[in-house]
This record gives sequence, C-alpha cells and structure tokens, in this order.
Amino acid sequence: MNVFISWSGQLSKQIGEIFFDWMPTVIQSIKPYFTPADIEKGSKWDNEISKKLADCNTGIIILTKDNLLSPWIMFEAGALSNKLDKSRVCPILIELDNSDLTGPLSSFQTTKFNHDDIRQLMDNINSQCGDNKLSDKVFNEVFNVFWSQLEERVNTQILKFNTSKKDKGIEKTKRTEREILEEILELTSVMSI
Repeated sequence: MNVFISWSGQLSKQIGEIFFDWMPTVIQSIKPYFTPADIEKGSKWDNEISKKLADCNTGIIILTKDNLLSPWIMFEAGALSNKLDKSRVCPILIELDNSDLTGPLSSFQTTKFNHDDIRQLMDNINSQCGDNKLSDKVFNEVFNVFWSQLEERVNTQILKFNTSKKDKGIEKTKRTEREILEEILELTSVMSI
C-alpha cells in the first residue's frame, strides 16, 4: 500500500520524516513516499512527484502553523483529491485545530496528533491493505507498542523547532547601537519642530 507524505516547511519536513520511518514499523505492508529523500539525483522532481501522487492510495499532509497556506501543500492535496474515488487525503494537525483550517483543506477529515486520532488513521490505512491487512488484535498490539516512540520523537521535534523559533525571534528584536541612535535622532528632530 502506497502512502504519500506531503510537507512544506522545516517542522513539517522533520515530522514527515518521522512518520516515514515510523509507519512501516506499525503496518509493514505500507510503502511511504517522502520527498526529497525518495527522488533519485538527476531526475525531474516534478514528474517524479506527479507519478508518485498518481500511484498512492493515501496522502498524509503534515500541517503546521507555518504551512497552512503553502502553495505546495495545496497542489499535492489537490492532486490527491482528484482521484478521491481511489485515494484518501489525511491532514495531520500539528499544534492546530480544525478551526485553523480554511479553504480546500477544511473539507477533509483531519487527524489531530494524539493517540486516539493517529490510531484511527493508522487503522483506516490498515483496512485498505487488502490481503496484507493486520488483524485487529495484532494491529492494536503493534500500534500500542510503537505509539510512544512516535509521540516522543514528534514532541521533541516540536519543542526543538519552537525553541529555535523563539531564539531567532529574540535575535531579530535586538537592535544595533546605530539603529537606536538613529531613532533617538529622529525623535529629537521631530520634538524640536
């Protein structure tokens, strides 16, 4: 079973990589596709992605605050939804709620990043695996064993990303002495008029 993992932006990419590694540990018949890692050097990336989109039964879109309006996310969601009779589009919300979604993405059933929603998503994917479907008992046991690994890795990435973002934001607010001096001169000039 082919699963396309769509991402845009640094946090989305990092979480997509985690799902790429994790999903086959739960359902071994899943063949996730994740760019850019799966594109051969020298190949035309847009043709390669279009082919993979056409071959996938399920598309997982890693949505974050930073990529809600990403044209790339919209393109891949649209390409997957064009074959809705054959495929599913599954947005995974990272630090988001359904109320944060607008436009075309709001029409898809979403998955929040929590135990119950991810379990249900994986169960739905498992049910599409035909002869390779895991029994309910095996699926539940395997999911419960590996869930904590996924949760820890994703939460660690979110924490690192948010910490890095805060640090960069603090650096951007620091002004040079010259900028401060220019502002003082400008204010003094305005006050003297």
